[in-house]
Amino acid sequence: MKKLKTLFSVILAFALMVVIALPVRAAETTHTLTIEGTKTGHIYEAYQIFSGTLSTEGATAGVLSNIDWGSGVDGTDLLEALQAETGFGEGANNLFSACNNAEDVAKVLAGWADDSANLDLFAECVGDNLTATCTTSTGGTTLENGIAKYTLSGLQSGYYLIKDQHDSVNTTEHDYYTKFIVRVVRDGQTAKPKGDVPTVEKGVNTSLSTTFGEHVDVNVGDTVYYKLDGSLPSNYGAYENYQYVFEDILSKGLTYVKIEQVYILHQSGNSTDITRDLGTKFTALHENVIVDEENKGKLTITFADLKTAYPSLLASDHIVVKYSATLNGNAVIGGEGNDNTVVLKYTNDPNYGGFGGTTPEDEAKVYSFKLDLYKVDGSDTSKKLGGAEFYLYRNMVDESGATVKQYAIVIDGKLTGWTENKIAATKLVSSSAEGDTKGLISVSGLDQGTYWLVEEKAPEGYNKIDTDVQVTITAGYTGSVLTSLSCKVDSIDGTGDVSNGTVTLQVRNNAGSTLPSTGGIGTTVFYVLGSILVLGAVILLVTKRRMQNEN
Repeated sequence: MKKLKTLFSVILAFALMVVIALPVRAAETTHTLTIEGTKTGHIYEAYQIFSGTLSTEGATAGVLSNIDWGSGVDGTDLLEALQAETGFGEGANNLFSACNNAEDVAKVLAGWADDSANLDLFAECVGDNLTATCTTSTGGTTLENGIAKYTLSGLQSGYYLIKDQHDSVNTTEHDYYTKFIVRVVRDGQTAKPKGDVPTVEKGVNTSLSTTFGEHVDVNVGDTVYYKLDGSLPSNYGAYENYQYVFEDILSKGLTYVKIEQVYILHQSGNSTDITRDLGTKFTALHENVIVDEENKGKLTITFADLKTAYPSLLASDHIVVKYSATLNGNAVIGGEGNDNTVVLKYTNDPNYGGFGGTTPEDEAKVYSFKLDLYKVDGSDTSKKLGGAEFYLYRNMVDESGATVKQYAIVIDGKLTGWTENKIAATKLVSSSAEGDTKGLISVSGLDQGTYWLVEEKAPEGYNKIDTDVQVTITAGYTGSVLTSLSCKVDSIDGTGDVSNGTVTLQVRNNAGSTLPSTGGIGTTVFYVLGSILVLGAVILLVTKRRMQNEN
């Protein structure tokens, strides 16, 4: 028994010696980093550049020591890339020329500002020398108070490069890849994606030089002008190349004419905007395409690389394109109008130059209206009158400043143009057909505004109107949406229908004066006068014969 106790004591002593000889290692603490973005659907990756020991206490909290290359980079290749990068200097002047290991590289980085150009260039070199080892984010499927949160968990202490997973951003979204983020990771940290997106606005008007809005109304055949105004991202300077493409879709009621102007709009402080013509530093292609099962026009204006086309371009500058189109006979009347939409496609990856961003659509609309005019009896407006003949005209100011009459040319009820020659204009005749269309004259494709009707011939049995009849069409809008439509003939209100863009009014004619009919007093007068004449002739004949007998 004594020998057994002795043996146990020896074994226990040996075990204690082994335990004491072993190094004491605490379980390594891992960390969580949260990315807070404004879009769902991203996949972020964290690549460890440097590993090391992270201080958590006192003045040295957050300091990384015992630095070595991390698992996310090929250290040998990265060091060679840093020493070959001329942006850090050449030869012996290169900032990393004397570096032999990760700790040497970290010493060069010490003191660099988070947003410095050198740190951005360092991140680019890292991005070209990554391994397949990374931590992938979770979450980001929903927005919380406008924020999509992504979690990178299980990160060991170290210095990391965080980026979007390659080819993970949806190209149909108005979104961007984050600029490389590099930082020392400690628990509970948050980071925000670094970047921005451009925007595009579209306007329309009847003149190149006036303010452009969301809508305009015109006559069929009139020219309208569109303005495409595109901005640049706030981090435009972070890109080496920047492709920029306007894609514009014209409805079938609009016929493309030509590019009018392409320029840069530059704001210098509070001074007046300065325009800089881009000349031929773009390509423009117009083609017919099927969109939403309709044959529409597509205008594409492409800047293959704005950095090359205009090297001094600033993030605060805008790219402006103006072009012209005409409203044609396929125009939608009233209702939804003739829409014209634009999207801007742009480079959205500052790290690899990917062309994949698309803005939401912006639109401008062109409206036109239809005039339904009924010729009616002045005392009984339910009685419609066929056979009345009119000319429709508008007053316009010519280049000399004189007011001239332009008469409407109408084919099959559609306005096709205007002429100052009345003989060449279309004579509008109110329908004589029985039914709902009796007395009707229709003209489709009119702008809101004031017109005049001059009557050439009245319906049979009615007096012609001696003065020209004034017709006024008035439209109201909310944004680009037609919300009200009304009309007047002289001072009498007509009706307007927003859904089909039709204004309806009546032009009244009074019957002519009624002349005496057969059997009336007029005939009696003729009879009385005739009898008197006959009686006078008899008396004259008798008197003449008596005088002859006396002789």
